[in-house]
Amino acid sequence: MTEISAALETLGDLLREIMTEPPAVLGPDSDMVDEFGLSSVDVMELISLVEDTWDIAFPLNDLASIRTLRQLAQRILDIGAAE
Repeated sequence: MTEISAALETLGDLLREIMTEPPAVLGPDSDMVDEFGLSSVDVMELISLVEDTWDIAFPLNDLASIRTLRQLAQRILDIGAAE
């Protein structure tokens, strides 16, 4: 399993924890807000879980440019590599 695949799988698990009705398929290129219906509170909860899971500090200003799980997974890996 590649790093990105593992990160995507973990992100899917985290999303299922915070979503009241997660979609059957959490596609890596699906828009987290438009397709998954995440609220701003959900996004902040997800980022908190991401920080705890990967032991990283996620820059909140990065959120504006991240729409998909794949983009989020890649950013997590980039931050982890830089720390």
